[in-house]
Amino acid sequence: MSMPQTMRAAVYQGNRQIRVEAVPVPRVGPGELLVKVKGCGLCATDASKVDHALVTPPTVLGHEVVGTVAALGEGIEERTVGERVVVSHHVPCYACHYCRHGNFSMCRTFKASNIDPGGFAEYIRVPALNTRYATFPIPSHLEDEEAAFTEPLACCLRAVKRLNPLLHDTVLLYGLGSIGLMLVQVLKLYRARVIGFDLIGERCERAKAFGADVTLTPGQAEVPQAVQEVTQGRGADAAILTAGGPRVLGAAIDLLRDGGVVMLFASDPGNPMVELDIHRFFHRELSLVSSYSPSTVELQEALALLAERTVRVKALVTHRVPLADLTHGMHMFRDKEALKVFVEVEQP
Repeated sequence: MSMPQTMRAAVYQGNRQIRVEAVPVPRVGPGELLVKVKGCGLCATDASKVDHALVTPPTVLGHEVVGTVAALGEGIEERTVGERVVVSHHVPCYACHYCRHGNFSMCRTFKASNIDPGGFAEYIRVPALNTRYATFPIPSHLEDEEAAFTEPLACCLRAVKRLNPLLHDTVLLYGLGSIGLMLVQVLKLYRARVIGFDLIGERCERAKAFGADVTLTPGQAEVPQAVQEVTQGRGADAAILTAGGPRVLGAAIDLLRDGGVVMLFASDPGNPMVELDIHRFFHRELSLVSSYSPSTVELQEALALLAERTVRVKALVTHRVPLADLTHGMHMFRDKEALKVFVEVEQP
């Protein structure tokens, strides 16, 4: 079958505008793959890049990609045309100073690498490093929507590894969207106690169904007492902030035990500054850490957990939209109408 010369892609135009256009199908070089995209999960970072103009237009976003191999570059032997794969957009060099220290997501190659264009297009070119280290075959029983959670679940695994909670540690989890609900499940694998926070009652109920021990509404007067009761008066061992940013950082610190840890899982480009009582922070020996992105190790672990259904994600996809309705999908995400949006790129 001959390869088309052009394809549909949802192109970010600037000023929050996205338009589906005909663009050239990328050509693959040695060691590369051409993947026909079946679908792509909509990530909070996609919406953030549009809302805060963090990328230069014109550009195609999307990185939670599931597709089938459409063409092989010279020298490719481990993949086959028609094979269903999940592809990650960043990959480290494994040789630099950062990689030698295990800081793979700080590797300059990692930050510069990407698929071409983004996943909100009918075809992507997978560069040689990504083909070698960040392209994985999907087990036949795993649905496309489930496999698309490989990268975001890997992000959750990386964050929890950095916290390394001990048996029965108490972790505060702010934000019970799709990321928060996966974090609940990962934390329970560590046998941690989870106290979840969200303003949306339905998300709190979902968190309980996934194993959260307690769910609360941020800012409620009874929150401090509830945390003290769960922790025998010590305060929580750690807090993970997937939402709220500076607005909840102070509240989370107040609920930690001395020697506790705050994990920044997400940033807030629209409100990045925060006031911090350094004197109190110092004397309580608190720690503030962040987790930016996973390595290929976490990607492999995430796909295995999804394949085993140890982490359940199918119910997290609440809305599906065709590529032409990507803007509508972003609106639903911003308005908290959607928990997770899966963009169906391949036309029936």
